[in-house]
Amino acid sequence: MAWISVQSPLSQADGPTDEDGLTQAWDDIHNNRLPTTADLDALAREYNILTGKWMVFAPHRQVDSLWAQIASATNAGKLGIAAKVSPRNEANSHVVCVYTQNYTYRNDVYKVRGGLRRLGVDWRITYKPDIYTHCDVYANNAWGIAPTRYHS
Repeated sequence: MAWISVQSPLSQADGPTDEDGLTQAWDDIHNNRLPTTADLDALAREYNILTGKWMVFAPHRQVDSLWAQIASATNAGKLGIAAKVSPRNEANSHVVCVYTQNYTYRNDVYKVRGGLRRLGVDWRITYKPDIYTHCDVYANNAWGIAPTRYHS
């Protein structure tokens, strides 16, 4: 799927990640016992996958205006470290993802949520750590782990 994205001038690389090591460690955990969110948090720290994103679902008729505001604020260093918007899907809607550097820094996560609210996003949004995506933690997963961490 092709996305349109923008990077904040304030974003910083946190160093290398080890996705192969993460895959092996995750397989070892869930093949031997029921994994928990604490396991995901420990893996995120160990393998340096701490970014996460607010997911804003928007209908096609609203996405251009919303994306323009989010992209502008992100590019100006006022909203998250990066953002991306999906192409239209079968439901004629889009998802806009606004990233934070470290999902364990709640103040920063909620600061970005506040920025989205100031831009007019007044409907329910959810936040998903990228470690969840790497470990295939989606809705109705076999481990019973909620697929998102924060809701607003």
